[in-house]
Amino acid sequence: MSEHIANSFTLPVADRLCDAVRASVEKFGGPGEVFGKLDAGAFADGFAESEPNLRRVLGRCLEDLTFRARMVAHVSTTANREYLAQFLDALDVWKELEPADHHWVTLALSGAPLDKLFGPIPMRTNEVFRCSSVLQLDSHFEDLRIKSVIQLAFPNKELGGDDAIILSASVTSFLDSIRLMLRSVELQGSEATLFKIPKDKDSDIIPSIIRELGQVRSVVETLLKQFQDMS
Repeated sequence: MSEHIANSFTLPVADRLCDAVRASVEKFGGPGEVFGKLDAGAFADGFAESEPNLRRVLGRCLEDLTFRARMVAHVSTTANREYLAQFLDALDVWKELEPADHHWVTLALSGAPLDKLFGPIPMRTNEVFRCSSVLQLDSHFEDLRIKSVIQLAFPNKELGGDDAIILSASVTSFLDSIRLMLRSVELQGSEATLFKIPKDKDSDIIPSIIRELGQVRSVVETLLKQFQDMS
């Protein structure tokens, strides 16, 4: 009796979640293509366009089956209720088949842990003091990979918990940390000759790196103007 009464109530957020799921799925080609094209950032951004809180609701539905059942039960129409349930069930199967991709989707849906910035944080902690990196050519996945070890000044790995690291420093030190990490990727002349990337028309290894570096340059140019305007 009590279960029947509970399910007779609808929650607007459950309907909005279903609408956001439908919209995002359609952007990736519909139910027949979405799991072949799923991109973590773009998928999560689709929820942010409608209501940022929906990202967290969907993320919880992925991790908490009891909460998921309660949320699905309060969708107002049978068609939407079945659609949302089938999508979440399919995500469960996809998680088993593509655990790495599923990890990125759930991470993107969780959003930035901004609440951690409002707790007590030292003036200086976890500053990057030194960074060393090695480049490796991954022949199996046909990609360039990087491994880095970062030596920290004033280390405090307890801040932020398991899912985040908190850095506290001056802006100058923060930017210097980024410079150190980027410089660690530079190769010497003799090292660079060891890497030969075939010019395959289907290879996106170098173009994708160049695109990311272009994004870095764009951010740096924006920041340059920002701080120049302050003086």
